[in-house]
Amino acid sequence: EGALAWGADWLFMWDDDMIFPWSSFLKLWRHQKPVVAALAFTSRVPFQPVIYRVREVHDRIGLKRQSEPILDYPKDQLISDADIGGPIAFGAGVVLINMNVFKQLGKPWFHSTGCGEDWMFCLRCLDSGIPRYVDTSGKTIHKGYRPTWVDEQTYESHREAKPEVYEAVAKDIR
Repeated sequence: EGALAWGADWLFMWDDDMIFPWSSFLKLWRHQKPVVAALAFTSRVPFQPVIYRVREVHDRIGLKRQSEPILDYPKDQLISDADIGGPIAFGAGVVLINMNVFKQLGKPWFHSTGCGEDWMFCLRCLDSGIPRYVDTSGKTIHKGYRPTWVDEQTYESHREAKPEVYEAVAKDIR
């Protein structure tokens, strides 16, 4: 809303757990596409690119949309629906969006039904005829998600596995 109120032409967004080159904005902006994301990966095992083909599946309840991960994506190029054989959706860890997209889509722009607000945003763009792209030459790093909890058993198993590390610690204390 703020970007629209200011009259901005583009909105460049990123998640706070992403690392990417400072030149990413220019790399994405040069494409002059309505919605373009940099290549990102999941933060949980199994690690995979967050590029999906949207599949429409009809069941007895009606139409459902499912995401099919694209593990073998075209490398180091701008990709779209045509490059993955169907509608593209992606994780928006680092993304550039033309402000006209927000004018075309109604609010809420980002909402989630449990599958992620970025995936839902891609679906809303798809339904509105707004093309989406991923620049697989735009590299990012995503902070891994696995928290580590340390208790006595963790300590003892690590000490047993790497005694040289603990010997060095003990030596430094003396």
